[in-house]
Amino acid sequence: ELDRALQGLKELSQRDIVEIARYQSPPAKVKLVLEAVCILFHMQPTRTGAVGHKVDDYWDVSRRMLQDAKGLLDSMLTYDAESLSQDTVDKLKPYVNNSDFEPKKIAAVSKACQHMCGWVLAMYSYFHANLDIRPKRALLERTNNDLRSMQTNLVRLQ
Repeated sequence: ELDRALQGLKELSQRDIVEIARYQSPPAKVKLVLEAVCILFHMQPTRTGAVGHKVDDYWDVSRRMLQDAKGLLDSMLTYDAESLSQDTVDKLKPYVNNSDFEPKKIAAVSKACQHMCGWVLAMYSYFHANLDIRPKRALLERTNNDLRSMQTNLVRLQ
């Protein structure tokens, strides 16, 4: 899934991304995807609305992010999935569980957001798959260290 998502990002042009920033009022599905991307990059939303009814608004920060299309693509392609935290994944959960958060549905409004959506989903899946693998990787590392230690001791004894 991750390889497919990265391949989709590689097919995007900088122009595909910059076009999204031109929206004055983007479609809801575009905003949905960009909010999730902002969360992965730890970008803070602005709080808008009346006192007591403020909501997170990611559109301004999204537009700034989209202005540097090359930087955004590079950041997505080189994103360190290993560094994803449980907190970030928890913030993504409402997006991932949203029935509109599917690349095929997003494709109807934006090719670029379609691929970004696939990337977000791949990062989310990677985190959960890595939860199972991480303890096994740690055990393998400990076992390899023990093996190297035993081999060193064996060489000394010979």
